[in-house]
Amino acid sequence: MVSYLQDVLGANFIIKMMLLPIIIFLIFIVIFLFRKIGVHKYKNLYFIFYTINLAAWIIFAKLIFNQIDPGEYLDFLFSDLSLILVIIFYILIMGTYKKNFISFIILLGIVDFSYFKFWYSTYDLKSVLYVSAASVLFILSGKYISENRETLPKRPFPYILSSVIFVNAGWLFMSSRDSLNWNLYIGLIAKFIIIMLLVRFSIFMVTNFLFEHRKALSEAILDDLTQTYNKRHFINTLESILSEISNFKDFPVSISIFDVDSFKQINDELSHLAGDYVLETLCKEIKKELSTKKIGGQLFRYGGDEFVIIFRNFSGGQSQKMMKDILDRINSYKFIYKAKPIKVTISSGISEMKKNSTLSEVLESADKNLYKAKIMGKNQVVYEELK
Repeated sequence: MVSYLQDVLGANFIIKMMLLPIIIFLIFIVIFLFRKIGVHKYKNLYFIFYTINLAAWIIFAKLIFNQIDPGEYLDFLFSDLSLILVIIFYILIMGTYKKNFISFIILLGIVDFSYFKFWYSTYDLKSVLYVSAASVLFILSGKYISENRETLPKRPFPYILSSVIFVNAGWLFMSSRDSLNWNLYIGLIAKFIIIMLLVRFSIFMVTNFLFEHRKALSEAILDDLTQTYNKRHFINTLESILSEISNFKDFPVSISIFDVDSFKQINDELSHLAGDYVLETLCKEIKKELSTKKIGGQLFRYGGDEFVIIFRNFSGGQSQKMMKDILDRINSYKFIYKAKPIKVTISSGISEMKKNSTLSEVLESADKNLYKAKIMGKNQVVYEELK
């Protein structure tokens, strides 16, 4: 019995299990660093780096495992296969990169090629059939895992079934080289299922942590009522853009400060709840307009009924045109609160950032233009260049 467990688990199974989360964590750290330095902006380069990162850490894990336990029952190629499969399974189910499945197929192809190139001098029919069947199972189960990664951990039966199919692909791959007995097969399946149940638990822990982190982050940068970014996030974003323009490159960025015309009158005559309805609905419509035009404008609540939009890669003149489209949308929208129509218009002042602009200069320029829009009769967009 002891010998059987040693064949299935390996002599240092617990140590290897403790290394798994560290290796998986390092894989995601490197992916995070790729995104941090902007590699993801170059899709093909990012895809290459992403694939190499996965391959490098899987090879590293295999080498470490083999150093820890060089006297495995199986040889270098097949020992610790279940642990390697756990890493791959976890990446497929937790990865947010849409091409991680394609990376997996590429790695699988490399393994298949290496298997026949370096471990077999001849191509016998049995090996080809086993490896082909294993590859098909890997691809089908990997595709299913990748496509259902958000819901799969919440559904115990499909999760266990996909785990069993995934490890059976590994078993077929192993069987192409050696005739392995059924006792070892049952042990391998049981071992993998137990590990995958632990992985499922870890997925819940990680996703709950990420959910709480995102929730805390959202609360820190979002306005509760309008679900737009708040003033603090606006100041931080604008300072970052000004620094980028000043230190790296000069590209057009404009801001539009706008508010609701006669908003105090809406509050006084209809109630503050009506005012809340106007602000919430106004922001929803503006977000729809920005999304429809696909211009990537960021909407912030600056305070009260005053809002700001940052237009990246848009000159002041281009931003003025965009704001006129937004004004047209707001003018045509029917604001109705408790069966009573509300006439809602907005006025906007625009400022374009210059290379040596300061935060106060940009805000003062936009604010002055907003004031001019009010003086000229409201429901207008005013843009005059920053001196």
